[in-house]
Amino acid sequence: MKALTCLLAAVLFTPAVTAAKGGRSVAVLNFTNSSGAASLDYLKSALPESISASLSQHGEIKVVERAQLTKVLSEIQLEQSGVLDSSVVSRAGKLAKADVLLLGQFSGNPEKLTVILKAVDVTSGVVLDGRTVEAGLADILNHAGAAANSMMAVVSGKALAYLTISSIPTDAEVLIDGAIIGKTPIVEYKIGAGEHRVFFRKQGYKEDETSVKLNAAERKTISETLAPARKPYAVHLGVGYQRFLPQSKELKEGNIIVPRIGIAFGKLTVGGEISIMLNLDHSYTYESAFGTTIKMPRSYYMTGYAITLDFEPFDNATYISPFVGVFGGFARISDYKGLADNTTEKIRSEDVMQFGARAGFEILPKMAVSFLIEARYQVFDRDIVRSLSSSNGILGGLKSTDTNLSFSNFSIGGSFRVNF
Repeated sequence: MKALTCLLAAVLFTPAVTAAKGGRSVAVLNFTNSSGAASLDYLKSALPESISASLSQHGEIKVVERAQLTKVLSEIQLEQSGVLDSSVVSRAGKLAKADVLLLGQFSGNPEKLTVILKAVDVTSGVVLDGRTVEAGLADILNHAGAAANSMMAVVSGKALAYLTISSIPTDAEVLIDGAIIGKTPIVEYKIGAGEHRVFFRKQGYKEDETSVKLNAAERKTISETLAPARKPYAVHLGVGYQRFLPQSKELKEGNIIVPRIGIAFGKLTVGGEISIMLNLDHSYTYESAFGTTIKMPRSYYMTGYAITLDFEPFDNATYISPFVGVFGGFARISDYKGLADNTTEKIRSEDVMQFGARAGFEILPKMAVSFLIEARYQVFDRDIVRSLSSSNGILGGLKSTDTNLSFSNFSIGGSFRVNF
C-alpha cells in the first residue's frame, strides 16, 4: 500500500504528456509478443516507442511519455495479460494520466509480421478504433506508426469523414494508408479528413490502388473493379475461323479452320496451330478448237503447321486486351482438278515455308473462356507452280503451261479458347 501511495505521488508530480495543448491524452503501452519467438521480444517496447514518436507529431492529441509509463505500469501487468477488463483499463489510464490506451500485439515471423492495434477509452473500456498491419521486419515500425496515426482522428473525435468502399468482385481485402480495415463492402468507415491511399487485394486478382481526398464530415463512396491476375503460366485450347483474302486475282476467297493450343507465360504466349483450308477455287476457262468455252474446275487444299508467339502489353485489362504476334512454319498446298464423273485428281503438291504477323484483341482475357478477334498477313518463301491447260487446236488434245502464283494473303476472323 505504501509503495502504491509513493507511486501515485510520483505520477502527480511528474509531467506525463507531450505534444499538443488540450485534446485527449494517449498512452501507448508495451505490446504483447504472440509470435512465440523470443528473438522478437525487443519489439514489445520498440513498436510502442516508435509509435509514440510518430504520434507526438499529431496536433490533436497528447502523448504520455514512455519513460513515465515504465514507472507507472509496473504495478499492473497489462501488457502481458492483454485483458481489456474495464476496471483494469480504467486503473491503468488513471495511473498513466491518459484518456485513451493504445494496446497492441504482434505475431508472425521476420518475413511477415502482423500487428494488431486497439485504442481503448479509459472511462468506458470501449474499443474506439482498431487496425491490423502486415509487413516485414524492415518496414513494420513505419507501417505501424502510420496505422496508429490514422486511428487518432477517431480518438480525438475531430475532423472525421465517412468512407464507403465496394469492389467487383466483393470480399476484397482493403488497406487504408497501409493498415487493413476489412473486406468489401465496407459502409461508412470513420476516417480522418485529408488524403488517403486505398489499396485492394484479393486472391486471383491484380492488386489495385487509388487515392481519395475527404473533407471534414464528408461522406464519400468509392468502388474499384479488380482485373483478373495473370497466372505464372496457363494452358489454353481453342479453335478459330479465318476468311482467306488472297492478293492474287487468280484465287478466290476461302475459309480456313484453325485448331490451336498455347501456353501463356505472363504477357507472352507460345503456341502451335494447324490451319486447314479446303476447296480454294481457282477454276478457269479456255477456248476449244471449235470456239466453245470450256470450264476447267480447279481447287487448292492447304494444310499448315505453325509455331506462334503473341504479346499482350497490358497487365490490367479486364474486358478487352490487345495483342500482337508472329508465326512461322510450313504448309502443304495441293492442286486438284475436277473430272467429268465429279471426282477429283491431284495434279501436284508442294511444301513451302510460311511466315506471318497478326494483331487483334482478346475479349474477357484470363476468364475460363475467352474470345479473340484478329487480322493476319501471311507470306510464303516462294510462289506456287500453277499448271494451266489450253486447247491444242485442230490437232486435238490439251497442252499444259506452267505459271507462278503467289499465295500471299490477308485474313480476318476470330476464335474462342478455353483457359486452364
